[in-house]
Amino acid sequence: MNRSRGSADRRHGQRYQWFADAGREGGFGRPVGIDRKDGGGGPALAHPHPETGRPGGCLVRAPVVAVVPDERFIYAGNPTVGTVSRVDLERGEVTGSYAAGAEPHGVDLSDDGRLLYVSSKGDDKLLAFNLASGEQRSVSLTPAPYHVSTIRGTGKFYVSSRKSPKIWVLDQQSLAVRGEIAIRGEGHEMGVVNR
Repeated sequence: MNRSRGSADRRHGQRYQWFADAGREGGFGRPVGIDRKDGGGGPALAHPHPETGRPGGCLVRAPVVAVVPDERFIYAGNPTVGTVSRVDLERGEVTGSYAAGAEPHGVDLSDDGRLLYVSSKGDDKLLAFNLASGEQRSVSLTPAPYHVSTIRGTGKFYVSSRKSPKIWVLDQQSLAVRGEIAIRGEGHEMGVVNR
């Protein structure tokens, strides 16, 4: 059994750390521990790994998670199987899955929490899933859309490229590309800083 581990700085300034059994073929499997990190100590995983006896080994890594505003669900990308899983934090179960193309990587949510944005690095596109209706839309972004970051209150979100030194600026509702920001190097691990 492989173990995945990841963390996300998301809503309300909280830091989440999650651990999960990796499912078959590297997908996101059964969550085994999720810990809201409030600056306190203590292990995020209460039980040792059943094969090694050590807490929380990390053999498979899902790149990014998004936490919904009410903190009920997280969405985690499964790059090796081309899906995004919805994890119910209270029940500790995967309760939904979205086909997200080849090598889904970045995930984030719209301001209103109704749209889930997912970059499909292998398909050169950005997907938007309407979480209420299940409708899926996409826009082509070439080459290799990578990390996704929503800037709350602006109506925009940002997508970096894995292969080109740029960040696309997109409209949250229409998915129209509003512009590009030239950067030096790779746009990896974007974050939002409030001043």
